[in-house]
Amino acid sequence: MSKHQQVLITGGQGQLATDLVQVFNSSDTVALSHQQLDITQQSDVEAALRHYKPDVVINAAAFTDVDKCEAHPVQARLVNSLGPENLVAAAHKIGARVLQVSTDYVFDGMLERPYIETDDTNPQSIYGQTKLQGEQAMRDCDL
Repeated sequence: MSKHQQVLITGGQGQLATDLVQVFNSSDTVALSHQQLDITQQSDVEAALRHYKPDVVINAAAFTDVDKCEAHPVQARLVNSLGPENLVAAAHKIGARVLQVSTDYVFDGMLERPYIETDDTNPQSIYGQTKLQGEQAMRDCDL
């Protein structure tokens, strides 16, 4: 990544986003919390991307509590599946690239070696299913 690219990180109060902000350590990086950007709201996502004009969007926002995802599957799908779709659609409009963060929950845990991104997926939970749907939305786009 070149020095002067604008980076927008979603899920700004989470551990991953906090670590990413430290890694980038730049005034060209902005991390937005859920309160600042609800990725389930397409109009909010479009407005934020138009305002910040990022070159790169890193989606660190997720509904990560596996048990709560099972209890609240609609909310899990909104955040983990629809949210990434909203981000990629808005990013496409401004020519930004999007990085979607994955999880080992998209796999079934049956391999006796570490998984690689080209392994077959087989999520066993709502969390894994919704994260995989978000990843598929990213793969299906042209960014």
